[in-house]
Amino acid sequence: MAAVGEDKEGEDVDSRSSDASTPEQCEEFRPRFRVEVLHNVIKDGEILKYTLNVTDLETGSLAATVKRQYEDFEYLEHCVSTSSRVDGVVAPAMPPRPPIDAAKAEEASRRVLGSCSRGLLGDEYRRSCRQLQRYVNALLEHRILGKDVALMEFLTKPDPPARAKVKKGILARLSDSLDARRATHPDCDEFFQKQRDWLTQFGPMISDANDKFDDLVAAECRMCGQLTHLTTALSFCLYPNTGANAFHNQFQARFSDALEAVKEGFEVMAYNDEATLSMCLDWYARSVESLNGMLFRRTCLMVDYETSNKNLDRAKPHKKEAAEKLKKDAEKAFEECSDVASLEIKKYHRARVQEMQDAICKYAEVQAMTSRDTYALLASAYAKFKELPSALNGSVVGSAS
Repeated sequence: MAAVGEDKEGEDVDSRSSDASTPEQCEEFRPRFRVEVLHNVIKDGEILKYTLNVTDLETGSLAATVKRQYEDFEYLEHCVSTSSRVDGVVAPAMPPRPPIDAAKAEEASRRVLGSCSRGLLGDEYRRSCRQLQRYVNALLEHRILGKDVALMEFLTKPDPPARAKVKKGILARLSDSLDARRATHPDCDEFFQKQRDWLTQFGPMISDANDKFDDLVAAECRMCGQLTHLTTALSFCLYPNTGANAFHNQFQARFSDALEAVKEGFEVMAYNDEATLSMCLDWYARSVESLNGMLFRRTCLMVDYETSNKNLDRAKPHKKEAAEKLKKDAEKAFEECSDVASLEIKKYHRARVQEMQDAICKYAEVQAMTSRDTYALLASAYAKFKELPSALNGSVVGSAS
């Protein structure tokens, strides 16, 4: 866990700049809207409908309230990625689809409640709402993607845009397989080569940290379930409230209250853990794919540029002009991508370090606060236990005589 928060490599990266070109400093971009995804998700068969409150940041008033399906978010991602020049952009990662059908719901429930559990978790899409809210706001805050027309229409028009199913044909898949060979091509710029090397190490680390923390939250949820079963069992172990049975019944009731306090503490911990550090780890674990994709696209442009240089050297006199044009076009595309990518990477590292620190601090604060509250409840339960012998001593002795 400590390795995720460290930024020794990130500091080294931020202190360097690309040798390929010197990117211009862009002016500060301010998003127009802020989005809140409400937790009252409507499930209609296999369709999930989310409600979005869109606030205009210039006026501070509610600009629109729209309803969108998960498929609408998927199509938004497609529109934004195809309508903007994104070769050097680190686009926000689209959250995964929440489990809807019975088989996936059962698998998710067993992961949280345990493999031997026959119960199912309720349809709570709190986590999905948080993830989609973070995704849309990240798009709005992006200096390039935040100006996209499709994004503005997605947030302001009452009806969602007509969705077209996006499929990759055989030629696109063949192109991807050929481009994949370029992933290991060495970079001509030390700055970007260091990024690729760093990402190779960071990716598995952040993914493992995210999985381990999800296991911790799942263990807290399982503990809540076990404590619920135990308190329920205690409520059935009651006897007629006479003689020594009165002591037994009150002891059981107070012991059940103490377990209820512990269960409440675990519930609050699980909720806060998911809302703080878990969300941050999940966000940056998924962002690895976006960063890796951007670096890969730049590598492809670099290979095209190198190839065009070689073709120009080998071109015959009557083909020199065409080869020269192809070389200039490839050079321009590569340098523009490098300029944008350099700024994007530095912004990514600054945000990663700051948000990870904030999430860890918030996680520690809520852990301490929850522990203090749980301690107070347990102290109260203990005080009631201490009252039992004196309060029931007469009835116990009378019964014994």
